[in-house]
Amino acid sequence: MAHVKTSIGFEMEFDTSVFNDMELFDAISEVEKGNMMLLPEVCKKILGDRKAELYGLLRDENGRVPVDKVQAQLIEIIEQANGKNS
Repeated sequence: MAHVKTSIGFEMEFDTSVFNDMELFDAISEVEKGNMMLLPEVCKKILGDRKAELYGLLRDENGRVPVDKVQAQLIEIIEQANGKNS
């Protein structure tokens, strides 16, 4: 299990075996290549039912959830779960 807390205060615990998923790896690879259409799949696989909570924390004054901010939070989560920046 991993406990993460991002810079905006989003916290969660999850089973790190979630990263042992080739479909997740494929989706992350595509996002890193610029295919942002797969970012929702990455969110779903990593955050599960906590996705809406993260979106709520990131929602701006116009009611939008900025893609770049979601991506930045996912990077923090992945890095912390893998033992970086802990």
